[in-house]
Amino acid sequence: MSSSTGAGVASVARAGVGVGGGAGRPVGRVACIAVINHNNSPLFLKVFRDAAGSMPRQTDDVVRMQMHEVVYNSLDVVEERLVALRAQSARDNDGFLGCLAVVGPMSLYGFVTNTHLKFIIALRSSGPHDYKDSTVKALFRKLHAAVIGAFLNPFTLPDAPIVSAGFEARVDEIARRFG
Repeated sequence: MSSSTGAGVASVARAGVGVGGGAGRPVGRVACIAVINHNNSPLFLKVFRDAAGSMPRQTDDVVRMQMHEVVYNSLDVVEERLVALRAQSARDNDGFLGCLAVVGPMSLYGFVTNTHLKFIIALRSSGPHDYKDSTVKALFRKLHAAVIGAFLNPFTLPDAPIVSAGFEARVDEIARRFG
């Protein structure tokens, strides 16, 4: 699956990346946003709860670890899709991997940049065809732009967790606007 170790989990937890969208502030359709580097180490992982409580009502650490596991399990599908994409023409590849899996009330979508940065977004849904590809692609484009903005900060290290209040606020806004 992934070549990451448990150290990545601890570093993301220490970085303060965790459960967002607190009580009284419903986020909507976005359940989780994850940014994974080329070595399958987490750079950013944020879990959003909605007001209806579609995520399990457990402690924030338990929910974050469950979503972390779901995201890492989806990396196997990402790798399979990348192998298939390499067989196609590079001109046909926009990085969008489509719906990777449906896990309970969530559909996981993937996107990979030309630098092998991976984005996984979990959307609350009732099936794999609840969202148009063009809508999800637009969400990934906004997230990609936010990550580029974070990496333009000279104090952001390329393979270290993204720890920036500005970046997290931008991700929150992207999730809120999506629904």
